[in-house]
Amino acid sequence: MTDEMCEHLALAVINGEPEEAEVLAREALEKGLDPLVCITDGLTAGIQQVGKLFARGEYFLPELVIGAKAMKGGPGRCRCGSRCSVGGERVGRL
Repeated sequence: MTDEMCEHLALAVINGEPEEAEVLAREALEKGLDPLVCITDGLTAGIQQVGKLFARGEYFLPELVIGAKAMKGGPGRCRCGSRCSVGGERVGRL
């Protein structure tokens, strides 16, 4: 389940879909997945791929910026050191 979720998160970043990244991040928290794993193996992997595409000239500045917005949208509900909650229930801490 975690690998699949991370793949979906990475694709949301690669495809520049900030709303999708946020929805997927929320789903991951609700399912009890480790937020740090989802960030590192999903969102970070996605933005690294965006960087590679940019370096090869396949993506341009707008795609890079949109990918960054998607990455920011994913963990937007959980900040480092903050308590993460879904529906008012504490589900973890980053």
